[in-house]
Amino acid sequence: MEAVPNVTDGKTQQALRAGGSGAPDVELHADHTGWNLTMAAAVLVMAPVVVVFFFAQKAFVEGVTLTGVKG
Repeated sequence: MEAVPNVTDGKTQQALRAGGSGAPDVELHADHTGWNLTMAAAVLVMAPVVVVFFFAQKAFVEGVTLTGVKG
């Protein structure tokens, strides 16, 4: 049986060793946090929740007043 030659470049090999995804543009650094991406993700996750709250705020207040919770 003949061996298959390795035809991938070094960057692809490095990406495959790191995560197995084959995405050479993604680099993982244990000592660096991408705060810009972290904050962007947080905003994307929180925005729909805030919008739903503002539209349903009246229903939330009515529910609290019906239960008799004081505070």
